[in-house]
Amino acid sequence: MLPQDIPQSQNMQTNRRWLVVTLFTLAITLGWVAAVLIHAGGDPKLFALIGTKFNEHDPAGSVGYDGQFSYYIATEGIAASPKLDIATYRYQRLLYPLLGGLLSFGQTGLAAWTLIAINVIALTATTGLLAIWLERYQMSPWYALVFASWVGCLLVIRMDLNELLCMSLGVAGLLLILDGQIRQMRLATLMLALSALTKDMGFVFIGAAMLYLWFSERRTALLVGIGASLPYVLLAILLQVTFAKSNIGIYQGPPLSIVPFAGYTMAKSTVELWLMVWWLIIPAVLLGGMAAFQLLVKRQVSLPTCLVLGAALWVIYLPGASAYDLIAAYRVAAPIVPAGVLFAGSLRQGRLLLGLTILWVPALLQVLLLPGFFF
Repeated sequence: MLPQDIPQSQNMQTNRRWLVVTLFTLAITLGWVAAVLIHAGGDPKLFALIGTKFNEHDPAGSVGYDGQFSYYIATEGIAASPKLDIATYRYQRLLYPLLGGLLSFGQTGLAAWTLIAINVIALTATTGLLAIWLERYQMSPWYALVFASWVGCLLVIRMDLNELLCMSLGVAGLLLILDGQIRQMRLATLMLALSALTKDMGFVFIGAAMLYLWFSERRTALLVGIGASLPYVLLAILLQVTFAKSNIGIYQGPPLSIVPFAGYTMAKSTVELWLMVWWLIIPAVLLGGMAAFQLLVKRQVSLPTCLVLGAALWVIYLPGASAYDLIAAYRVAAPIVPAGVLFAGSLRQGRLLLGLTILWVPALLQVLLLPGFFF
């Protein structure tokens, strides 16, 4: 069983359609963000959805949303802990707010802007990387826009969340692994480690890298896996010592279940459950089954195949805390979208790419029901 990805040296394209796709994504995203900001009177903190319950310690106040915790950490660092619902949980997802704070050069007024900018860049970069990857498979790079238009990705930008940076680093790390050179492998390990430090969802990409490398270079697979996971573990231990009273443990995320689809029983309504079934569960099961067939029956290994398997399992075992909230489910389960696009591209299946486009792009229409999403 050998990896089936085409070496980079045999994939250099003379055209640069991926660049057009990237610039198009940037222009459309900036236009939307600008429209939201203009409608909000130019206040970037609108994106953080700050509530008074945590910001002003008002038990009866508004709850806000998770992006507010990134804003607190970006502006106050370790001093933000009294404003966090669970300090170890929020500080474990360190990279996004840390970058927001560093790029603002300590200016509190700039942090809200840098958090938005990071997510816009992350969406654009990930779309560009997917377009490059699709061109290597001699498929249209415009299918990368399926990711750029996924409702979960736009929710991340609109709410100052960290999933886009996590996926951007993860996809970059996997793309570097295709080269296979030692220097590139070290950089890939760093990218994957940073992905995990942005959100534990990064382990989807770490797992894909390890599975792909296992069939050709088992020692390298272990080194990449250990190297990419160790910073996350060390940070978790440090946070556990610092906030010992929280008594959460090494894993800082929502409780995991060993029962497939158990998390979805927590969905707060039947309508939301069926929306998750249609846009998340069914694609994950179908794509995961196809990937398992490629790997176990046809014995063909590719990075997209391994990524689809990891992303499908991530969807199947989505924690109840994420499956309860439709917004959370769309963004936390988002790796299935780039994984599916790349998997279809690796198979040269234009019909499958078209089918995924028809399936996932219309999900964006749901945001019309969210006040303030567009304007």
